[in-house]
Amino acid sequence: MPYFLVHDFSAGLDLRKSPVTAPAGTLRRIINAHVTPGGEIQKRKAFVSHGKVPAGCFGLAALGPDLYTFSNTAQPASPDYKVMHLQTGTAYQLAKLLDWDIFDGDLYVVCEDTNKNVQHFYAGNRVPGGKGRSIRTYRQKIHGVLGRELYFSAIGNPADWAGTGSGFINLSTQDAEAEDLIGLEIYYDTMAIMSRRSTQIWNIDPDPLKYQQMQVLRAAGTRSPLSVKQFGNGDILYLSDSGIRSLRARDSSQAAAVSDIGSPIDLLYDELRRTKSEDYLSGAISLVEPLTGRFWLIFGDRILVLSLFPSPKVTAWSTYTPNFTTVSATVVDNDIALLANDGTIYRYGADTYDTTKAEILTPFMNADRPASFKNFKGLDAACEGTWKFYVNTNYRDLNAEEFIGSAVGSTFMDGDFTFDAFGTHIAIRAETTSKTAATLAHLAIHYEDAESG
Repeated sequence: MPYFLVHDFSAGLDLRKSPVTAPAGTLRRIINAHVTPGGEIQKRKAFVSHGKVPAGCFGLAALGPDLYTFSNTAQPASPDYKVMHLQTGTAYQLAKLLDWDIFDGDLYVVCEDTNKNVQHFYAGNRVPGGKGRSIRTYRQKIHGVLGRELYFSAIGNPADWAGTGSGFINLSTQDAEAEDLIGLEIYYDTMAIMSRRSTQIWNIDPDPLKYQQMQVLRAAGTRSPLSVKQFGNGDILYLSDSGIRSLRARDSSQAAAVSDIGSPIDLLYDELRRTKSEDYLSGAISLVEPLTGRFWLIFGDRILVLSLFPSPKVTAWSTYTPNFTTVSATVVDNDIALLANDGTIYRYGADTYDTTKAEILTPFMNADRPASFKNFKGLDAACEGTWKFYVNTNYRDLNAEEFIGSAVGSTFMDGDFTFDAFGTHIAIRAETTSKTAATLAHLAIHYEDAESG
């Protein structure tokens, strides 16, 4: 009996074509799983609870192996985290962590108080004159953006914003679309400074007189300051109005160009843009998982994950759906730590699994014969762990699926799942709730040509 093979899933989630025309190997849905360097589906690990932070604490940051949260008052620490008491010196109450970085071995922190004022702190002490809602350490200074200006501290002293080397530049005099600067990140040996609609690339020097604009990119801005993240050898990924995009070098000159790396999931992001609030979108947080190098874009209730492995040609998006709402996140040691809106800290990275359901859905596949009717007879799967399989041959009704059986490990030596289904196309859905590692490598769909008898 003939069959056709889905060799791997190295393209991941790709919604650029319809369910009927998308190629085999792409996915219409991949939830709580990701794609490996070999192009296989792998269930994600568990988000493990590490207790709650004390009432009044907010935000997460990391300094070496230590995880920090922040408070207006002195608070007891925990084996899982430290509490940094931010010395405000006044009666105002800090309410939100806006951004942070490390300078000379200490945390530099930017917060918003209950009156929406921005406050800066270095090593727990308030920094008078500190400017910027988003900051970055670069070339012996802290740089911050606020309104039209790029601000920078004194050379070698982030607590001094009036001394030697400090100052500001009004970027709106360089480009009309730099009226409201949002984020900044290191781009190779320069700095990318982003507004909502454009990006300026600047050469940065300890001497303010040597700051120099190198490039302006239109339609290359961000809506989320914490989404701007260096990824790979120097590229920057960020969330724009149109989706997830990247700045990358177009040639050996390292001049930046915009890449549509997020285009396979533009349809998914467009749904978020239409249904979610501005706070939900602007609060997105980008991180890079330290051990695997996967890029995460964290929204409150979901995570978009990019598995990018250039040598085996894997560029695959997927989604995680934790059972909590994230308000802050950071990388600490080899884990990702996330702070939920109820104060619980979760960590991701240990080899721990739970019964969260992982799921994939293929497009409607046709064995390269879309206009020929077929009698679909069976399915073989290369997998580890326990998976349930469903089939659907009615592309006019995406919910008209049939359960065909469960597999515990690969099926080739045991005989395929036998079933009878008629149509020109077939979609496969697979799910697992294994409490151990589970993978799905490829699928073989057996069929007979209905038109040749």
